[in-house]
Amino acid sequence: MEVKTAPPLVAVNGSKIDREAKTVDLLFLAENGEPYALKFHVHAIPAAIIALTGHRAELQSSLPDGEVLSNQALKPVGFHIAMNPEGQIAWKMMLQSGLELVIQIEPDRFDRLDAMFDEVRSLLKRSVQ
Repeated sequence: MEVKTAPPLVAVNGSKIDREAKTVDLLFLAENGEPYALKFHVHAIPAAIIALTGHRAELQSSLPDGEVLSNQALKPVGFHIAMNPEGQIAWKMMLQSGLELVIQIEPDRFDRLDAMFDEVRSLLKRSVQ
């Protein structure tokens, strides 16, 4: 079987779904600066995620102690609080790539989350001065 190989894909720039075809397109920027799209049928998505995650772990384990692989930053462009019909609270972030990241927050974690935001505010004040 002949396989077409794209240049290394260095950034996810977005995604879109085709409900009728049951596919997800991931939009990438390649190392050579050109855009690429990979189309995944829903059937293949879990296996692709497992393969990518597993191989990334292999790459990480091959590095010297203390060295870590870099990650593309997830850049939020909007935040909202959401609640599902069962009354569970979630933090919905809209990412620059167009994806939405929903993080469900357990009620007993709000005090810790609030303390973490106080810590962030304190760090921001120090860096501005």
